[in-house]
Amino acid sequence: TASRPSDFVRVNDLALTVSFADGSRWPANPPHPQPVVVSFSFAHDVRDTAATDDLAHSVNYSTLAKGMGAVVNSEVFPSLESLADRICDVYAQQYTETPTFTVRIKRTKALLYGTAFGMEVTKSSPRMPPVEECLSLEGIVAHAVIGIHPHERERKQRVVVNVSATRRFPRL
Repeated sequence: TASRPSDFVRVNDLALTVSFADGSRWPANPPHPQPVVVSFSFAHDVRDTAATDDLAHSVNYSTLAKGMGAVVNSEVFPSLESLADRICDVYAQQYTETPTFTVRIKRTKALLYGTAFGMEVTKSSPRMPPVEECLSLEGIVAHAVIGIHPHERERKQRVVVNVSATRRFPRL
């Protein structure tokens, strides 16, 4: 059978607080809630909803957001990776026909000299390792001498750098 085309459900920049046991910014004992920003997306066919005008075939964004809050408020996570895995697992079990699920998480207070540390994970099954992971550092500020002409090199200029690294092999 031919695969059905899908639309994508996306929730962007959901602000939550999560307890981490890694102590990246605060002491880990006891774990303290830390601010994170979560975005996630997955394929969802909305043709049945459009054809029947029945919202039972659709996705309730409020339920998604509340479900995300329930997941992060009920556990202490040892790492950002474990949080990403847990989110993927919960929604992959809820939306079993979804071929892939992507979650992006940013820890907005984890870096001393940057605005966020984060990762984006794409999983095709709750029991499988990620298909792809992208780690990122955002808003790293430095002051550097930039320019090829003498008058350009008289003063340091503020430089903001974002760094990302993608790995396409499963983590162990």
